[in-house]
Amino acid sequence: MLSACFRCDDVNFAQKVAFSRMPIWDLTSWNVMLAGYAKAGELELAKEVFEKIPIKDDVSRSTMISGFVQKGDFEETFRLFREQRNLGLTPNDVSLTGVLSACAHAGAFKFGRILHGFVEKAGFG
Repeated sequence: MLSACFRCDDVNFAQKVAFSRMPIWDLTSWNVMLAGYAKAGELELAKEVFEKIPIKDDVSRSTMISGFVQKGDFEETFRLFREQRNLGLTPNDVSLTGVLSACAHAGAFKFGRILHGFVEKAGFG
């Protein structure tokens, strides 16, 4: 139901009716809300959801990174990636692609080279 709301661009209905009335919010439902907001360009709402997720996984983080890249908020992209690394979490291919794209758009070539080395060492080549 959440996905259908977002496909129809009904962000308000997704939150007020579908999500808020769910008896249990599992990681999948949180991530669907997060992805829906991010794809709709509602990054502030996505950030609010992201902060409320009790346990964030690589899907949660890569969704936020992709959303920041799409909005051109490269500083937030880099911040979230650094936070992910500081927590000892290994980024997935989606988040790495997003951060590399942010490097290219922001002209952060030094960081891009470092990230490229990380990608090769991690076996994502």
